[in-house]
Amino acid sequence: MKEMEKIEWIRNRFKSLETLRTPWESLWQDCADYVLPRKNDIQSKHSPGRKRNTQVYDSTAIYSNRILAAGLHGGLTSPSRPWFKLGLEDYELEEWDPVKEWLEQVERIFFQVFYRSNFYTEIHEAYLDMGAFGTPCIYVAQDPDKGLRFSARHIAEVYIAQNHLGRVDTMFRRFGNFTARQAMQKWGNAVGKRIRELAEKKPDEKVEIIHAVYPREERDTTKADARNMPFASVYVDIDGKHIIAEGGYKSFPFMVARWSKNANEVYGRSPAMDALPEILSANEARKTLLKAGHKAVDPPIFLPDDGLLGGKVNLTPGATNYYRAGSGDIVIPNLAGNVPIGADMLQDMRERIKEMFFVNLFLAIINRRNMTATEVEEVAGEKMLLLGPTLGRLLSEIFDPLFDRAFEILWDAGHIPPPPEELAGKSIHVEYISPLALAQKAAQVNSIVQTYQVGAVMAQMDPEVLDNLDHDQNLRTVAELSGMDQQGLRSLREVQALRQARAQAQQQELEKQDLERMTAIAATAARAEKEAGVQ
Repeated sequence: MKEMEKIEWIRNRFKSLETLRTPWESLWQDCADYVLPRKNDIQSKHSPGRKRNTQVYDSTAIYSNRILAAGLHGGLTSPSRPWFKLGLEDYELEEWDPVKEWLEQVERIFFQVFYRSNFYTEIHEAYLDMGAFGTPCIYVAQDPDKGLRFSARHIAEVYIAQNHLGRVDTMFRRFGNFTARQAMQKWGNAVGKRIRELAEKKPDEKVEIIHAVYPREERDTTKADARNMPFASVYVDIDGKHIIAEGGYKSFPFMVARWSKNANEVYGRSPAMDALPEILSANEARKTLLKAGHKAVDPPIFLPDDGLLGGKVNLTPGATNYYRAGSGDIVIPNLAGNVPIGADMLQDMRERIKEMFFVNLFLAIINRRNMTATEVEEVAGEKMLLLGPTLGRLLSEIFDPLFDRAFEILWDAGHIPPPPEELAGKSIHVEYISPLALAQKAAQVNSIVQTYQVGAVMAQMDPEVLDNLDHDQNLRTVAELSGMDQQGLRSLREVQALRQARAQAQQQELEKQDLERMTAIAATAARAEKEAGVQ
């Protein structure tokens, strides 16, 4: 495809994605205005430093979204405790010492890279976006100094499409925060004639650039250069009709999740969207109560005069109105309404907003930071059932592809040591062992326990019924799902060696007892013969 054809194709594809996204923008703007005001430049643009929360009278939704983000951060990706481990489908191979040591070494590398990089700050930002907009997006790239670099992208610049499997594989970003001077600093003369001239005459003027990342259909699979990688990466100055830079990625670099999603929609729906009627109602109720409170504390008064000056009644707090009255009395009307009932209604709205953001659940997790998965399950109760689909989406749409891409980048950079030969052709999977992830599986622990309780009763009638249960595997499953430190478990090889040693010791003891018994019998027989000879 020639350059102008490619520019035209990108322009048309972007317009198509823009048309599909437009109906969401009004909803996102409302959510941003009342839930995440610092990101409310979706339909309306704000200059840096300008106040962004002037329309907010009730901050319950802002507070609730922060609690949700903090709860997800502490419950899924806490930097202070292990929240993932690497494993294999072949459990016996996983327990083999060289393989086990290599997996543990790679785990340590991941933890170190995540800790040194900006992962934990950016994943928290993504959690905030998820609560507000329902569609967080994280960009994962190589960092020469820290190994990996992460960036949570604002929903205002995100235009996505998904493949036939429902996975996001296309991302168009429109960002206009670059000045002509900054564009020159990043790309040099490759920016093209239009931006070069702007950089000379108006260096601080903003330029709009589109970054298109999409599956590359036309490529030479025998070549490994950037222009033949599976995903294309093209920076385009649409106004100047110029391709600034073109490259590629081995894997899709954007991780996009959805809090919940309708089958016929690409973008996700968020707790803020579910709670939006209550959020708007609470905001208006709070505004009304503030007015009522002002009137109650500093009410308007009516003073007698020959006529009402100005012809209008001023009902603002502390207002004075002059009216015609024969009695000459000063009137102080009660215009505040029933404030207690209004306060009760507002409190009810606030509680419903908190419920939709799982505030009580996440506050319990935050206040008890070292909760095990079982304790989380006990505190969460039925709320974990509601969180289940969301956590599943987070793990499959953000963290699974994030680990794949992180491994690819670190491997290419030489940060990961060569694996043992026995791992050739084997796939490595990530097991999530954070309290929230394990709490989703806590029901499996209860099932195992209940099965053993029933089995114990049945074993009284037929002990062989317990042969149906793999006790070793069931105990390891309970230990894992309960959040037990795996260092406290012996490996299968150690268990086998221990049992062999125990069996050998028991055999030696039996042989010793048999020898002693035979010696005693021989001694008894000898005495009997001797006594018979004496007689």
